[in-house]
Amino acid sequence: MVLADGRPYKRVGPLTRQMGKEEYEGLILEKHKDKFQFDEMICKGATLKDIDAVKVHWFLEEANKENRLTVPPNTPVKDALMRLKLLPSEKLTNTTILLFGKDPQSFFVQAKIRAARFKGTDTHDFIDMKVLEGTIPELREKALGFIAEHTRHAVFFDSNQRYDKWEYPARALEEVLNNALAHRDYWSNADIHLSIYDDRIEVWNSGELPKELTPAQLKGKHLSIPRNRFLAERLYYIKYIEHWGRGTNRIVEAMREDKLPDPVFEPLSGGLNVHL
Repeated sequence: MVLADGRPYKRVGPLTRQMGKEEYEGLILEKHKDKFQFDEMICKGATLKDIDAVKVHWFLEEANKENRLTVPPNTPVKDALMRLKLLPSEKLTNTTILLFGKDPQSFFVQAKIRAARFKGTDTHDFIDMKVLEGTIPELREKALGFIAEHTRHAVFFDSNQRYDKWEYPARALEEVLNNALAHRDYWSNADIHLSIYDDRIEVWNSGELPKELTPAQLKGKHLSIPRNRFLAERLYYIKYIEHWGRGTNRIVEAMREDKLPDPVFEPLSGGLNVHL
């Protein structure tokens, strides 16, 4: 690419042609994306008409229930977004759409979970496959529902009280999904992958660990280094994350409490893969 008289041009075979505005902006963004925070950026073309008021009020109710926010649940949508700092200069951020959008995938096609139940322990034969869409809270609940459909659970009684025991501890599953949704690289075009086999569950999300962390450290003491800090601060209000680097420790603890093998954290294809 070259600039001439303030206009961008690129070479196409033997010809030089002027680049369109969107193509030029896309090229600049790709080149400098490490300097931009996806979650803080203004969502191009989004307006308050794209926001679901029910989702905003649900978020406020959950945040108040966790005693992490004092914005009343019945606060008007625009006022609530302003108090959450999700409406800077009358514009919506990417985080606003990821949390409260009527159709987030119309803005971010990559913000999905591709969920599959495979036959056996190491095959490519599908028993079921779904592409999950929605806001971050909706994606988490849909993923948990998909797991419940395709894993086993037992029912037993003790002193006339019913107990349900699932194949995998709910706390571990919630933490794995919370981390994948909060810390994924939203610049990447890849979906989150949820893969269920006969003997394990794997969750992969795009985005490598920060250079300060190794997979081994995730099982021990470490600090939180969020990729999407602006998004993470809002997810803290509804207790999806804690900002203390304890999420992966809770996964380990939950698996051990159920006498299951330790989770495996491994780098894979430019992202992080978690085995339960």
